[in-house]
Amino acid sequence: MGGSYRSPDNGCGDLMAFLQSQRSLFESDEDFRAFALDQVRRFVRDLRALDIEVSMRPNWNDRISSVHSTPVTGS
Repeated sequence: MGGSYRSPDNGCGDLMAFLQSQRSLFESDEDFRAFALDQVRRFVRDLRALDIEVSMRPNWNDRISSVHSTPVTGS
């Protein structure tokens, strides 16, 4: 393969940078997460059209939500 790929300096890839740039269009984090998840699912289908196989855990989002919804307290 020719060329090289360099990810943005903000520490995330191009897809995540794009998704984050769309955050202001959504009123809540929940709405934004639903949008992001839909876009990632579409991206997976697009990759498959290029014979690139990836998969997602079906309930991963549910587990993430429950972990992050637990309040963290500290001193």
